[in-house]
Amino acid sequence: DVKGVWLQNGSKLTANHVNFINGSKGNSEISVDTGSTLIVNGGSIDSDQDAFNVNDGSKAEVNEAKVTTGAWANNAAITLKNSTTSGNWLYAGNAFPDPEKENDNGPVKEGLPVGSITIDGGMASVKNVLVQNKGQFNVTNGAVLDVTKDTSAIDSKIEQSATGITKGGEIVVRAWGPNTAQAEKGNSDTDPVNKLDQVSTLAVNGATVKANKLTVEGKEAKKLNYSENAAFTAKNNSTVVLDSAVLNRAKFYAENSQISIGNLHAENSQMSVKGDLNVIGGMG
Repeated sequence: DVKGVWLQNGSKLTANHVNFINGSKGNSEISVDTGSTLIVNGGSIDSDQDAFNVNDGSKAEVNEAKVTTGAWANNAAITLKNSTTSGNWLYAGNAFPDPEKENDNGPVKEGLPVGSITIDGGMASVKNVLVQNKGQFNVTNGAVLDVTKDTSAIDSKIEQSATGITKGGEIVVRAWGPNTAQAEKGNSDTDPVNKLDQVSTLAVNGATVKANKLTVEGKEAKKLNYSENAAFTAKNNSTVVLDSAVLNRAKFYAENSQISIGNLHAENSQMSVKGDLNVIGGMG
């Protein structure tokens, strides 16, 4: 067993059948920073919630392992392949500005990639999923993403403030989050990330997604003359089951898939479904 790990400055670690455990305060993080790479083959990442974070253009590949911490991809890429994942959060996007400081650019740096998480096969059952700041979240190759098991309130006021989410069971895909519009706009002239045509997207490809609520939300910062959409896609015989869905400045596209939604509210959005769409509670 290994009590935490911290990779920096282009380091690379391959861990075969290693169990990363909570080593108490100061030794619970599994952090991959500044262009480093962590490859986990078998074993587990079993530490504090939110302890598994990948940052600053780094990569983590987790193969046939157990992850109980959730995962944070801050301007970095995480692949969970044929693994079993649980925890509070799966996050793909920019590193968070300080929610206590208005228009804080925080650790958002120029030239870093967008945050991305790919669930490639296996099972992920988490409390919430958040994708923002051009983040990309992929569920593919028969994987199951289940965000229905824990709908309790989020205990942390800091997490509520930073994410704008107050309870479990939600998948939120949005252009940006609280207090991050200025950071995005401020970097847009020179940062190649913000010049990308892509928007924050959750893509389901031959896989299954279940959630109590899906929100796909573009944003407009009128004072900055800046706006952006967000997107959800499903294809290749995917299954999507949602108790409710809210689309605002969003693009929702499904092809050859089965889509079931309890209640659907759409505003200023584009929705195209080529396949089965079942809206049980009506559209508003």
